[in-house]
Amino acid sequence: MLRFVLLAQLLFIFSVTSLRAQTPCDDIAAEVFVHPVLTEFVVVKINYSGSEQVNYPSVNLNYQGETIAVGETFFFALPDGESYHLLEPTIQMIEGTSYDFTIDLYSVFGGTLECSFDVTDVPYDISECFTGELTVSPVGGSSQELEIIVTDGNATDVLSENIELSSQVPMAAYNLCLDRACYVVSVEAVGSTFSTDYLVSFYSGLNWFSGLCEEGQNMAVLELDMWDGCSLVGIREAQTAEHSPLYPEVVRAGEAVGSFSPLPTGVQVTVYTMSGQLVDQHATSEWKAPLTPGIYLVHYEATGIRGAQKLLVLR
Repeated sequence: MLRFVLLAQLLFIFSVTSLRAQTPCDDIAAEVFVHPVLTEFVVVKINYSGSEQVNYPSVNLNYQGETIAVGETFFFALPDGESYHLLEPTIQMIEGTSYDFTIDLYSVFGGTLECSFDVTDVPYDISECFTGELTVSPVGGSSQELEIIVTDGNATDVLSENIELSSQVPMAAYNLCLDRACYVVSVEAVGSTFSTDYLVSFYSGLNWFSGLCEEGQNMAVLELDMWDGCSLVGIREAQTAEHSPLYPEVVRAGEAVGSFSPLPTGVQVTVYTMSGQLVDQHATSEWKAPLTPGIYLVHYEATGIRGAQKLLVLR
């Protein structure tokens, strides 16, 4: 009798644990596609509408019973809505071919399997627009009127807005859903020049874009590549000559960030919160990420080189 009771208790615990572990998959839709530019990678797009928190999530991609790609953690928790997970598969995807994938969703940096679900996809097909947020924020204090225009390849305005930035409105932010294409982003100081540097950024999953409007200039024209491998050579060359990206873009709290190659030793680094609050400032070729997890704006400058971008700091 005691053995039966213990067995029943174990079965009850197992069933509750399994049910809890499978719940998130009831609220998930997924899409798998080959990265349009980095074709050796695939992107798993997940749309999550559940209420349970999945901390430090990652996904593994399986095909024909084998794990063909192991994902990394990019988020503190599985976002409500869209998230994009970059993976490098061990097989080459064939264009126009349909694949039956199984996706394993993990939490705690791959330590806990939350659930598994099946997805059938043609990885080269990308039909939906990509949702993201375009932001324009001053690197330092500023109060002036800006005109912000986003134009697609057909010279059609996707966004055209004027905004007065001030201490009450420290940042301009716009939610956009952009098709796979190349876009031009122009920011103009209305009737004046930029009173400070402005960081222009757009984030849609793994697709990061950032550019710098420099103090004293009247206008900045930047290229936004929405998963397309843009060929606006003139704009791209102008950016490359003046800006160099940080590496890596995702770090753990307190981790050393470097190198700044090809930036020289003694580059001036200034770190801000997303609201523009100064966090750190010093000259170095290697520095440590903030101890508090979050997204930061990093501005860096050396002789002949200036740049700014977002840095995601994990716990």
